[in-house]
Amino acid sequence: MSDGGSSVRPIVSVGSVRQRAADTQLVFIDAELPTPLDPRLVLLAEPSTPRADAFRLARHRLEQRKDPRLVAVTSVATGDGKTTLAANLALAIAEERGPSVLLVDAHRTRPALAEMFGLRTDLDLLPAASSHRYALQRVADTGLCVGLALGQVVPISQAERDALRVALTDLRLSFDYVIIDAGAALDGMLVHWIAELVDGVLFAVRRGVTERRSLRRAIDGLAPVPLAGAVVLDG
Repeated sequence: MSDGGSSVRPIVSVGSVRQRAADTQLVFIDAELPTPLDPRLVLLAEPSTPRADAFRLARHRLEQRKDPRLVAVTSVATGDGKTTLAANLALAIAEERGPSVLLVDAHRTRPALAEMFGLRTDLDLLPAASSHRYALQRVADTGLCVGLALGQVVPISQAERDALRVALTDLRLSFDYVIIDAGAALDGMLVHWIAELVDGVLFAVRRGVTERRSLRRAIDGLAPVPLAGAVVLDG
């Protein structure tokens, strides 16, 4: 990982975009993928395999569902593969659409994206919301930026909820796609609150592990937020 390369790009609002977007700045910190690659990064570790194509198919199906641009990825329970899905979906979108994709780790109790991509952990989006100046890590050779929205308090405080709302509003105006690793749906209220801010929710389903009844309960619990689909991952 490299700490030396950074750049600042002001984001200018156009048309009916909120004036505050004109004041938003993105500070890019260059990051390098760890060696060896995390095997969960299927699009990078084994790009020509059926496993990688499954995530490309998930991208295609998402585009067919009115192409939601701000998507929360969740699962019924911890260990069902939502972080793997979020990371590879973002990589698949960046592979096709180019470098205007942001992946956000909002899984406060078990954040994993920093380790997966070899990122710094001291660059949190939430304290930056008041200034609208966000430090994002630009991962080499992926076309992907990653932001951490983890905060300091579990469960999330009202102040941090407000900061996350501001940050996601700013960032969705700055990127074509924002994919959020939002934690498991049945683990607490954070996912339910994040779901109110997004265009759709995508579920990771672990083959042979995720129970149909639990999945239905989790989906019903997030209504009326639009369901962007479910992706079945092999155990």
